[in-house]
Amino acid sequence: MEIDLFIELWLIAIMIYLLGHICVSLFPAISTSNAYLSLFSKLCCGVFLWSTIVACYFTDFHSILTLNFIALAILGWLFRSEIKLGKRLYYFEWKELLTFLTLMLLVVLIQAFRTGELNTDMLEYLSDVDYGVYTAVAKYLPLFGTETSAPWYNYFEESTDYLPRPYHYTDLWLLSCFLPAMSFNPQTEYVLAFIPFLTSIFIIGNIAIFKAIQKEATTSFLPFILVTGLSFYNAYFWIEYWSHNFMIHSILLSPKIFPMILLSQIAILSLLNKQKLLFAFLYSAIPIQSILDVPVILPGIFLWLLIEIFYFKNKIPRWALFIPIVTGLTIILFYRIYGHFSNSSGFLTVELFNYLFQTIRGLFSAIIKFIIYNITTLLFMYLVLRKMQLTQTEKSILWVLLFTFSSCIFAKALFNNLGDADQFFNLAANPLTTLALTILFSIRWKSSIPFQKLEKVLLSWIIIVPLGMSLFVFQQRDQKVDTTFMFKIHEFFGEDEHIGLAIANRRHITTYTEDPRICKFCNFLSLVGQGSWALRIDAGEQLFPERETAVALSPFTVFINKEKEAGRFENLALTQLKFAKKYCAPFLIVESGAKVPETFRPYIEESFSDPVSGVQFLILVLCD
Repeated sequence: MEIDLFIELWLIAIMIYLLGHICVSLFPAISTSNAYLSLFSKLCCGVFLWSTIVACYFTDFHSILTLNFIALAILGWLFRSEIKLGKRLYYFEWKELLTFLTLMLLVVLIQAFRTGELNTDMLEYLSDVDYGVYTAVAKYLPLFGTETSAPWYNYFEESTDYLPRPYHYTDLWLLSCFLPAMSFNPQTEYVLAFIPFLTSIFIIGNIAIFKAIQKEATTSFLPFILVTGLSFYNAYFWIEYWSHNFMIHSILLSPKIFPMILLSQIAILSLLNKQKLLFAFLYSAIPIQSILDVPVILPGIFLWLLIEIFYFKNKIPRWALFIPIVTGLTIILFYRIYGHFSNSSGFLTVELFNYLFQTIRGLFSAIIKFIIYNITTLLFMYLVLRKMQLTQTEKSILWVLLFTFSSCIFAKALFNNLGDADQFFNLAANPLTTLALTILFSIRWKSSIPFQKLEKVLLSWIIIVPLGMSLFVFQQRDQKVDTTFMFKIHEFFGEDEHIGLAIANRRHITTYTEDPRICKFCNFLSLVGQGSWALRIDAGEQLFPERETAVALSPFTVFINKEKEAGRFENLALTQLKFAKKYCAPFLIVESGAKVPETFRPYIEESFSDPVSGVQFLILVLCD
């Protein structure tokens, strides 16, 4: 299986590279002396162009990614003279491309070890339930052509989710290309192909930044190995494993951050080439790819432009201050015209005193946690900054990262009454730290001053300990599923696609699983066939008010409300059966601890129970 997966992954990577090669050949290169920069530029162009084309095709241009084409047109017009005179990249970076393909092989093996894919005794699914949700979203996005976080809702006529809603779509549209292009189940493709592909691009980007800062050729392989190690950096120690605090997002764990991290890298590379206006455009384009980056990126780049224009008196046109403003307004205008602003997470109504208290508490807790988890990293950075004379460009890069980091802290604190406010900080802190760490290491390596013993110890700790913990502690896997149970389900599905129903254990509901689109125990469905999903039909007292919108969007919630309005609602069990019969539901999944409704028992053709997880899989015959 591994050989076939490698071949398929490499073929997809080469196709994306060739698409990027065509795109980059039409524009002047940022630098022709840095082959890794050339490769990274082509890979990024291929990834973003592919995602945008696919999104526009399946949504009839009713996609937020349509703004990428508008941004590209504006850039083409602003830099028309440079494009006309610039030297185009028609050559192939064979050696660097081979390095990229080798990196993917390395990350595939790391992922196989991390997630237990090498374990032949028991199938295991990931502890991160988002992986199953993302593969389901990516599968159904092209089928229904509407950018929502639960596109399978549109299978049901009760769905009101037929207009675009804010979410992170660049990664999902790219994933929607991966899934049908490979011959494995969706989970395998996501874990062993999609993540390694994006992680390897990120590593190539860090190597390109290192070489851009060095300016002179480096003959030693050691710094490239160290930069590769730094790319796996995760800011957590043993306390993270026990506390389940998710301030550890990296591209290896959360591919949804890839648009932010890759665009940040290419923007930084343009800044190293003293193209500050291009940097402002690229950096401001990040929120188009993911709505969560709006309060993080746009204030950061706006503050940076203010400092650069009015304090450092750099030659940046003053109208550049409007770039982040116009970006934010355009995103708002898009959803105002074509979609909705609401999504699965809503705002809570809280007292002013409580809001202010949580704002101050959130502000200081984020700072304190960050310092504790990154103490060795911050000490290494301090030692570098203390002895190194930075160029104005290098200072400018660190300023923008600092402003962005400050924005993510304030966004988390100020939006504390939003259900997913923590993500403003969690999704940005670690990637920004990794970038800053890579940049400072590159600056330090450029110096002729030998590394001190303390610097060597800290650098070794920063690389070895987090990477080691990633491999041996945070295994990224949770419940085990019995092999025989999975085999029976695979026989039922075959290569067919089904949308079934599911019932969760309401006693274990959290603010995360209160959202009906989250089917934690449906994750194993991505291990069989083409991957399917299930609509939850459990209902009860709403425990988390911030999920009010998410619950209201569920087709089953709409169905219950219509039954009540028409005076036909008798009880939940009968309503569940009526809904299941309406759509001839082929199966029902019942979480461990939840009860099978008595009304369903006459329609159960066959049932399978997993002795390991306790999940029940019921095959239903509801229609002739």
